Parts: sequence; structure tokens; C-alpha cells
Amino acid sequence: MMQAFSAYFAISVVQFVCASATWAADFGIPRPRPLLREPDGAILASPEEGTVLHFPEFNLQQPGAVFFTDGRPVWKFVPDFDGRPAYVLEFADRRYDPFIDWSTSALHPVPLQPNRTYTISVLLYADFPRPAEVNLGVKLIDHAGKQVIWSLNGLPNNTGGWKRWEWDFVTDPRTVAGVFSVLLIELPLKDSVLALGEVALVERPPRPVEPFRPGEGATFPGGPGALPMQIVDVRQEEAAISVDTTGASYTFLLNENTIVCRQRLEQEREVVRWRSSLPLVGLQCLRQSPAECVLANRFVTFGIQCDSLVVVVPHAELALTATSAIGGRWNRLAVGHLFCVDDFGGFAVNPIVPAGSGRLARVHIGKPWQGLEPGRRPPGGVDFSGRVDDQIFLSQAPPGWEITWFVSPGERLAWSVFPPRPYPWKESFEFSWLLAHRKDRVDGYPARQRGPQHVEVLWDFFQRGWAMSWGSRHEPYDEKLLVAHIEAIHKAGSLAVVYASPNWYYSRDPEEFIAEMRRLRDTYGIDGVYYDGIPSQDWPLAYTLMRMTRELFPEGPVILHNTGQAYNGNPPLGEPSIRIPAVETYATATFGGELVYGVGADWPFLRYSVSQYRLANCIGAMKGDAWEGLTPLQKHLAMLRVNGRNPYRLYPREYFQVLEQLRELWQKHGHKPNFFEEYYLPSVHKWTAFAFPDEK
Repeated sequence: MMQAFSAYFAISVVQFVCASATWAADFGIPRPRPLLREPDGAILASPEEGTVLHFPEFNLQQPGAVFFTDGRPVWKFVPDFDGRPAYVLEFADRRYDPFIDWSTSALHPVPLQPNRTYTISVLLYADFPRPAEVNLGVKLIDHAGKQVIWSLNGLPNNTGGWKRWEWDFVTDPRTVAGVFSVLLIELPLKDSVLALGEVALVERPPRPVEPFRPGEGATFPGGPGALPMQIVDVRQEEAAISVDTTGASYTFLLNENTIVCRQRLEQEREVVRWRSSLPLVGLQCLRQSPAECVLANRFVTFGIQCDSLVVVVPHAELALTATSAIGGRWNRLAVGHLFCVDDFGGFAVNPIVPAGSGRLARVHIGKPWQGLEPGRRPPGGVDFSGRVDDQIFLSQAPPGWEITWFVSPGERLAWSVFPPRPYPWKESFEFSWLLAHRKDRVDGYPARQRGPQHVEVLWDFFQRGWAMSWGSRHEPYDEKLLVAHIEAIHKAGSLAVVYASPNWYYSRDPEEFIAEMRRLRDTYGIDGVYYDGIPSQDWPLAYTLMRMTRELFPEGPVILHNTGQAYNGNPPLGEPSIRIPAVETYATATFGGELVYGVGADWPFLRYSVSQYRLANCIGAMKGDAWEGLTPLQKHLAMLRVNGRNPYRLYPREYFQVLEQLRELWQKHGHKPNFFEEYYLPSVHKWTAFAFPDEK
């Protein structure tokens, strides 16, 4: 990932925090393509179009703008650059490495509203070679001065003189301010020109919210492919409707306006019970397939997906109260998103508030916290400890706590019970991957082969494969070399996957991105994908992309790098501690925890967030580049202790020895319902004790 992200600046935005802040989930619309037009004067907007905002003390038509830079690039004021005053990018250090990424930002923020549409408008002069990439936009900042997302898009590499560059984005629900920012990706010093004239934002009016009609808005494109997830059974009786998925059972008690949610995998039990303010009487099954089931009456629509995600679409004002039956150990609640996990599974709740509407999700925590911060949550949200982004805290909350979500027509709410599918034990012992580079020997793949499900990730074969904010096609550097490597990988008995990023793709149209992945599959014969990030704060889009990807590669490997950072995080908020297993379950394996700080083998983040066992029930792997206190071998073995894996690099032989012992144990006792607690856990601790001599 980009080296530039390690640096950041401290900035106070306390003056922008409202006394009574409200918060919500914000889910972006497909990102419009940037508009390039003639520089026809100053930035103007009528009251109907919005309000023009300028970055404080940041006037690009005169000297004085102050920038933060994380390295050698600097902005030099030039009074007359091709007829206009401008800031021109220069490099103070002539030893600049063109293959290192750098960022540069203004130091002064402008106050912004959450869940609003903004147009950034820049007078631009650009002339630089591809595949270099320049992203321009705004860093969105929360009440504490923390960056919550980097909202950027790619510039054209040649404007043919001065042009006005514009594009729209929607702010995150935690946003109180924004900072103008430029990201430079492999921009060479020679023959590159980048100059900025005027820079401003236009705050657009809130978008109107359109209500859904009964039966609409409750399902998504894509499907499970060959993954074992489906609608198992739908039973309608006089006073109840029951819908069973592979992972959950939902019973709609029509006369009681109650939905009982039960977990079916790992442990059969009630997890949460919902109470609806809208009547459920008259619910009917409108349609049913192995992939989805839609129930509706004139008041409310429910869409139950094969992965156990339920989407609630109200047609009148709705209050939904959840009463937890499990208490939870890893509880996180932020801007309307809830993630509740214990040692056997759990449930998640995720609002869908129309993007750009200015609306914010409304939640109220009830018993046993009556009188404790009632109504809408304070800035930053809570997780029952007050720290949503805490990777250590474990909750002691007993069962019975209640939270109410208030949902208006046009808004939606989703909940899910997990795990959504059986854990792939056999695959977890066999699946592995390594990074393949252009410089690697074409005849070297047989020696790298690690078993029947070994994957080679085509890391640097495509121009800016992980970014691609400036065009639709992933172009190879050398097509003949690419084909030769793929053929050699297949000949060695391995699988070839392409390295790409929906999060950094220039368009937010999922059909367009999947069409490009389909073109790569059909043209080059790739077997799957490695996604370096999916849209973090737009979870319905991320969910749709993962479902469509799995449909495109029904059996092929799908590796998801679900980092957990603002620049490349995981849904719903780009926070490492809160996630949506119904999104991640479409992956074969996830690769998480990049730059997430933790210490020791008992770090609870491993068990309740990274390992994926009894969460998404895909294979969970940990990057662990900020995980301290352990040797590399200890890290690998600590992942095995929580039923995670580390299949992404070359390992010490001791790791594979323990992995093989566990595979033999599963072959012998894996059919028993108590296999994990009674066989796996005591055995893995016994077989890894040699690496942890200080344990008592």
C-alpha cells in the first residue's frame, strides 16, 4: 500500500462541532465521472445550485497558501503561469523516487455538513505521462480531527492548457470539516507539469428522498455462486411466516409485530428479537428463489437474502427495537451501525440513508441504559465502552439490552445474523497465495506451488492496478509477458488472480467495474480477483460488488484486503473494529489488520475481527504489520489459535507442521458438533506451546 499514508497532520476542528451533533450512516451514490470544461471565469453558483466555499487562507491566486507535505514535493507560487497566477508542483529533492507515492494537503480546513453532496471545482493545468496518477479531492475530518475518508478522484494527464476540473462527492456521516488534498502516484519528475489555479467547493442542497413502493428496494444484484448459501425454506401460516436461510431462521409473528432471529450454524439459538411499530399482519411472500425472499404488506417490505441479510423498507414511519439475546463480547455502535459478536456468532445492524439527503440515522439506546445519554448518540458513537475504534475492549453486557432505530420512508435498515455459511474447513488447510511479479521467472511457479488450492496474485502486471482512478481499462505493461505468466501458473497447477481495487476505481458504477473484471477473465483466463479495498463507507455498493464478483467467479478465488483504514478500509465505516460479515462472506479469504496496532498473542482483535471464524466464515488472514510483541512464527501460530490462517507468504516450516496436524485432527473428528471447543482449541494450544515458552 501507499507509503504516503503513514504521515498525517494534527489539526483542530473543535470550532466546527455543533453543540448538538447528530449522526448517521451515509452511503454514496455511484461516483460521477469528473467533468472537464473550459475555464469560463470564476466559480459561480446560484442559490438554487448551492453555496460556494473557499478553503480558509488558501487563495491560489496570490502567495500565502500553506501546505502539508509528507516528503519532497512542494507547491511554488507563480504569478503568471500560462497567463494565470497558479501554484505549480515542484520537487525540492532531486533524488525524488518516481515509484514512491506522496500526498500534499492544505493545512486549513473548511467546515462541511455530513451526508451532503459537494462539488469540488479546480482550475487545472496538467501534462504528465501515464501510468502516473494524480488524485485530487478532500480529506474528510471528524469532530476529533481524525481523517475518516479520503474522498478523491483521478485527474486527466493532459488538459491541453487551463481547464476547469469538477466532480461530485458525498460526505461521510461523521464529517465536520474537509481539507483540500492531492495524492501523487508514481509521478515522475521529468516531463511532468501540474499547476492549480482556483480551488473551491460548492455545497449542494439536500437531495430529496424518494419513498419505495411495496416490494421494492429490498434485494441486490449478484448471488452466492457456488458458495453454500441459500433460502432453505419459507413457511406461511395464519399467524406467522418463517424464512430459513443457510445461516439463520427468521420468524415473523404477525399478530405480535415481532421478528425472532435465530442462528442456525455453530450454535442453534435465538440471537436478537425485533419489535416493529408498523403492523406485520397481512405480510405475504411476493417472490422467492434460492437467492432471496421478499415479504410485504402495505406498511413494510422485508427482503431476506441467501446470506441472511434482511433489508427492511418502511412505507410509513417505523421504529424497530432490537432486544439482544446474547449480550455480546465485541460490541461496537457508531453512527447507527451495530456489530455484536460473542464466541459463537452474532448479529449486525446497518442503516441505509439516502446519499446526499442530509439525513442522519436515528438511534436510541434503551434498557439497561435508561437515562444514560438518551436519544441520538454523541459524536463518534459508542460501543458500550465509549470507544468504537478500540481493538482491545471486550464488553461485559448481559443479554437483554435494547436499541431502537427510527426509519422513515425512503430510508432503509438492514440486519444480519452470522455466520451466514458453514466454515470451509478443508479449504482452510489447503488455500494459500503468493505474490507474482513481472520480474519473476516464468518457469519458477512449480517450485512455489503449495497445494491443490494455491493462488498466484498478479501483483504488478497491470498499470496502476490498485488505483485506476483515471480510466476504465486495466492495461498490462506487457501483454505477452502477462499471458506467459498466466499460462505457466496454470501449467504448474495453480490459480491466477488479478490485483485490482473497486475502492479506487474511477467509477462507482458496479456494472462497469464488473464488466472490466469480466473482460480480464475472458481475455486472459484469470481465475479470480484480489481486491485491495472495496468502498468503505458505501456498504450497499460494497455488498453489491462482492455479490456480483462471486457470481462472475462462482468457484474461483476472491481475496479481499479489508484493511480497516480511512484510505482503504472495510464496510461500513472504514474502521477495523466494526464490519459486516454478510459482505465479507462472499470472499474466499480476507486479509485484514493493516496498520492496526496491537500487542501479544491474546489480542482480542484477532478472534473477534480478523479470523472470520463464526463471523463471515470465510478464511481470515492477518497482515499484522503493526502487531507487536511477537516473532513472525508466533504471529502465524497465534492466528491458528483463533482458527485464522496466514496463507499469504512464505512461512517457517513449523507453521505448516502444526497446520498439517490440525488438518489430520479435522479429518478424524471434524464431523462432531463440538469439534472446535473440545478438539481444535486444546490441540492447537498444545501443539503451539513450544513457541510461547512464557505462557503459564
